[in-house]
Amino acid sequence: MLADPIVAALRRQIFFPNGRLVASLSQRNAWNGFRAWAIATVLDRAPLRRTLLAQSRIDPERLLADEKALRDFVRRCAQLQYHVCGTCRMGRADDADAVVDSAGRVHGIEALRVVDASIFPTVPRGYTHFIVLMAAEKMADAIKLDWRADRSAAQSA
Repeated sequence: MLADPIVAALRRQIFFPNGRLVASLSQRNAWNGFRAWAIATVLDRAPLRRTLLAQSRIDPERLLADEKALRDFVRRCAQLQYHVCGTCRMGRADDADAVVDSAGRVHGIEALRVVDASIFPTVPRGYTHFIVLMAAEKMADAIKLDWRADRSAAQSA
């Protein structure tokens, strides 16, 4: 999907997360709060992000074209999965780093929503399960409101 020309035109660089770093940030304390803020600040700046994460960059087109490279990537990068979030962050349409609005609608794409931990504008320092459930409930309410509005408009027309 990431290699699809339409998706490729919309996405930026793809980086493989550092599992140890993500896991180390899960403990809630002031130091980790500062570290998470510093990491987010760096990742928001494209030149720094590209330089610091150059070794973590993933090129989906190259991997799809080279089965050996794909197998090597899987062998090298397979690890325990932590709930990565903030990769599709929520924000206003005029925010260049935002991918979805507050109702989960993907900016610039009709009838597509994202409703999971990827929409978090910052990485939560607590267990993500309940936070995701709350976001999903909020998005479900927004989807129902849109559906009801569309249905009322269709009935009155």
